[in-house]
Amino acid sequence: MLSAYQMVDVRLDEESRPERWLAKFHQVRRKHTSTPRALWQLFRCRILVMSLFMILCGCCEFLGTIGLTSILTHLAGSPRGTPLRSWFAASLFGISPIIRGLCMQTFEFHSTRNICHLKSMVIHAIYQKLLKQRPGARPDAGRVTSLVAADTDKIATLRYTLMAAFLVPTEITVASVLLYRTIGWSYIPGLAVLLLTRIPISWLIGRYQEAAQGRVMAAIDARVRRVAQAVKGLQTVKFLGLEDAFGAWIDELRKKEMDALWHKLVIITASDVVSGAFTLVPLVLSLGFYTLVAGQRLTPDVVFTVVAIFNTLKGMMALAVVGVSTYAQAFVSLRRLAGFLDDGDVAEHLALDLDMECKSTLIKALLNEMPVVRGVIGARIFPGEVVSYAGQAPWLKGRSVREAILFHSPFSKARYEEVLQDLGLDIDLQSIPNGDLGDLGANCAALSGGQKARVALARAIYAETRTILLDDILAALDMTTTTLVVERCLLGPLILNRFSADMFSLDNTVTELLKQVVDNFLAIAFRLVAVSSLLPTFLAPAMVLLGLGMFTGQVYLYGSTASKRLYAACMSPLLVDIADSISGIEVIRAHGVQYSYAVYLSSLLEVEMSSFQRIEEYIHRTPQEQRVAGNDTPPPAPPSIDWPSDGRVELRSVTASYATDSNPVLWDIDLAVKPGTCVALVGRSGSGKSSLAATILRLTTKLRGDVFIDGTDINNVDLSLLRRKISFIPQDPTLFAGTLRLNIDFLGERSDAALQGLLDAVMGGPMGAWSLDHIITANGSNLSQGERQLVAMVRALASDSRILIIDEATASLDAESDMNT
Repeated sequence: MLSAYQMVDVRLDEESRPERWLAKFHQVRRKHTSTPRALWQLFRCRILVMSLFMILCGCCEFLGTIGLTSILTHLAGSPRGTPLRSWFAASLFGISPIIRGLCMQTFEFHSTRNICHLKSMVIHAIYQKLLKQRPGARPDAGRVTSLVAADTDKIATLRYTLMAAFLVPTEITVASVLLYRTIGWSYIPGLAVLLLTRIPISWLIGRYQEAAQGRVMAAIDARVRRVAQAVKGLQTVKFLGLEDAFGAWIDELRKKEMDALWHKLVIITASDVVSGAFTLVPLVLSLGFYTLVAGQRLTPDVVFTVVAIFNTLKGMMALAVVGVSTYAQAFVSLRRLAGFLDDGDVAEHLALDLDMECKSTLIKALLNEMPVVRGVIGARIFPGEVVSYAGQAPWLKGRSVREAILFHSPFSKARYEEVLQDLGLDIDLQSIPNGDLGDLGANCAALSGGQKARVALARAIYAETRTILLDDILAALDMTTTTLVVERCLLGPLILNRFSADMFSLDNTVTELLKQVVDNFLAIAFRLVAVSSLLPTFLAPAMVLLGLGMFTGQVYLYGSTASKRLYAACMSPLLVDIADSISGIEVIRAHGVQYSYAVYLSSLLEVEMSSFQRIEEYIHRTPQEQRVAGNDTPPPAPPSIDWPSDGRVELRSVTASYATDSNPVLWDIDLAVKPGTCVALVGRSGSGKSSLAATILRLTTKLRGDVFIDGTDINNVDLSLLRRKISFIPQDPTLFAGTLRLNIDFLGERSDAALQGLLDAVMGGPMGAWSLDHIITANGSNLSQGERQLVAMVRALASDSRILIIDEATASLDAESDMNT
């Protein structure tokens, strides 16, 4: 199976290049200022071509009815009209669905091609806009993910609105002519009732569906935002043993989303029922006028013709409802998209109030990433100059050390090797299979905190920029490595991206398609029973045609499933990359690689998606942690209800790795920590200090040996219980959007007074300076790295555990805060 990364090299024809469409979009948008107007200007000629096929389709719809009328008139010997020759009438009856199908499929071809161009262009524009947010603004990851994964798909459903807009009027016009030729002016009351009821009903349905869709999209945004936080901080969730609690936290919003979806489906179902009722009444009314008012006699040719025409109109009215429904839903998405893309641009010159204490804030202001008040500041000599930046929390992009360091820069072997040596990375690479080309997982996740910091610094140095901005980049390094980096680099000549789209499709598209499939199968079944009961010989050819249709559908299924899997394989890394880009937006903008990165992302969009299979595969095929190592049976009860009561930790000949097929990160470790003692583990960056903590928390794969806490083998302890009984403060703490109270006591087990006391003791400042109701933004982006570490310490102290593991958690603290802790 092709991976998404292999798909980057797919060659598109010149007309389909996303950068070409994006250039057109910006050119038109400068004239019309509005995203919806720009989209109309870009696609109006293509829409005209598609509309012509719909008009032709509408005209061909009634060829079969004309043939049927002629045959019935001839058989009845009716003097009304001049019947066509029998062979020609039969031919019309047979070729009508073929011609209509050709017109419809040509429309589908053009619409699908246009949708591909629209999606690639819009997603490209979203990403470009993402990188041009106002200084200090960090886009909402949930909102951006929903725009890419859900809203673009909903805008694409405007094809059905376009289909209804041209097909329905055409068929009503042709139907009026045929009805007049069949029953004269008697058709007018029925058709008038049909139109006069359908227009206001469709408008009312549209209003209700637009409101319902707005609530659905708002609920999706909230859920995706919360899922994105949980995925981003998944390691922290595991450290804290809060998997079930976070699942319930997400389910809370999922329930609200399902309520909104149910309300929307009720409106859609009600509209279908009303549509069917208001189609039967006009038919009865027209035939009643024909017999009771006009005094005409009903004959088979009249009845069958009028019923056939009104059945077609019934389908058109259903299509009108679909058109209104898709318009209502697409309009909500289009408005959300326009709200994002049309929301102003970044100013070129900034002002700054230099009366500040936060060092990180000053650096972000130098990068034009922070809103300012007065004064002039900037790290760029000329607008658009590329600068290098490495922050407190290292942000890496790529699966290997080389990919992360180059970051779209050209490869120079001599300079690259020099940077590796200056930062001591050449030593670390000796222990990594395949060295700097070894696969370390997404964003080099297998590296230690200190190694990530040095790779981020290597990226900044390798870029050969005039200016390098570093924000406490040495905090995660040991003393020996820090000395090496300072002497060789800083004192040398160097001085200053399945939870949206798949769920959206499963909740919306799949249910809508399932309803249509059930409706069609029931209609076919009832018609087969009705006709074959009167004419048994009809059953044989009907079954042959049904079998042929099923065979054709199976052939189509192979191709469509392959294309959807291809699209799904490409969409996942796209959404991950967008989320990663929001996290590392300062680095991307500082290094000036926005355009090339956006081209890479948008080139992944060419085919449709398969959601249900992906969700099912993710649930059932993704390896899961076992609650008790070695089996899935319920764990035995801990030795005592307050286990661990002492906090004794023992490691006996432990060898561990992060996967069964990877090299060990710990070899034959023996360690005993007595209760009530403090033990410091000292070692260079990458020596395994963090891996040792991860092994105690059962986050590694233990190959040999045992770990005991108070004499109990941790393999026999429930995983969530084990992690809740150990407080762990990581190098790079993760915080979640919400209040301080939520972040330090997620389960609500401690009193406000106790939590406030811990806050005052650890955070420093005047009493009550930090409120439990203080709002934390996603990833704690409104706090400095040091403040995030302090909050993580409060969280650990609030758990009141017997065992506390600290992984360089004070690295980003100033001397005063370090003393307080």
